[in-house]
Amino acid sequence: MAVTVKQLEKMVASPSVGAVTYQACALLQGLERINHEEYLPQACRIRNVFFCIVDYVLEEIWDLQRACEASSSPPETMLARVRALGAVLHEIHSYVRYLWASSPQHSPPGIQVALTQLTEMYFPKSNGEPISLVRPQWKYNLTYVPLSWRLADLLKPSVFDPSAKLGALEPRDLLKKLWERNQERTQGEPAPSQLAVLSFAGLDTHDTLLYPLLAHELGHFIDYSYTPPLNLRDDLKRKAEIRADQVSDLLKKLLGKTPDPQLVNSQLNALVQQVFVAIREIIADLLATRMLGFGFFVAQAEFLKTLAPWPQTLITSSGYPGIRFRLQVILSTWSSGFQMAVLGSSKNTKPLLLKLRYL
Repeated sequence: MAVTVKQLEKMVASPSVGAVTYQACALLQGLERINHEEYLPQACRIRNVFFCIVDYVLEEIWDLQRACEASSSPPETMLARVRALGAVLHEIHSYVRYLWASSPQHSPPGIQVALTQLTEMYFPKSNGEPISLVRPQWKYNLTYVPLSWRLADLLKPSVFDPSAKLGALEPRDLLKKLWERNQERTQGEPAPSQLAVLSFAGLDTHDTLLYPLLAHELGHFIDYSYTPPLNLRDDLKRKAEIRADQVSDLLKKLLGKTPDPQLVNSQLNALVQQVFVAIREIIADLLATRMLGFGFFVAQAEFLKTLAPWPQTLITSSGYPGIRFRLQVILSTWSSGFQMAVLGSSKNTKPLLLKLRYL
């Protein structure tokens, strides 16, 4: 017999605590399969972060299960928390795929080692302990997954610690507390507060010419490690500001009449979105250029020429900088840095890498 709508609503409103408990236990077992014998240290450290979260969720679910058994009619607040903790488990489970894909069979270990070295050299340690995990993907060529931001949105003290027994006021503090209470597993290591997954579809081709492109994704990681991110700094906002009256005047010239306010607002929002996407991409390119120099220019030129014909507009409809403009920025940045290095070497100044570490 088919389940009625009312029965479905009741099942959703009154979740099975046992089912959520089973999900937590199964997830812990799955995380145990990420081991030091088969995976690199970066994957194992992120696994430990996930383990600390899921282990705590399981303890809370056990407490809730005992409370539900002691009550003939569990209060809605208790069931709501069961649902919220179950949603956390589902989200963490979706992140485990990043760890599976980072195995040496899928992702060349040498690339992970190189990106780890770049992260150690250039990531601002004042922004937190970083872990950058490299994995291949099959949907889009390059992607930066801001895992720290996603976990911060996921770990809400009101759900995880409503009674304040952990004493964490902010999501990032909560993750640190969860890490510290699992000393047996974390072995006294500092809690990583900056996590990123850097993906590249070309990893399985072993085309070494394209590997420097991952430095662009590392640039995004560095950008978003700041609060606020570099691409949202006040000085950039002021320089990139687009006013409604400017859009209205331009539309009036194009249409020959006063434009509708709704049209002005929609065009304004689209332009603002495009500009800030372009700023974000240019910042990542600049950081990658400062890290890898001319090698990044060559890799980006080789990669971009396969995406679209030249010439492109200054900023494309998606917000990404046009190819010609993008390569011009990268090359001019590298050439100016190279000149600084040559001039500086004659004056016994610091090398180029030390001069151009950050914007």
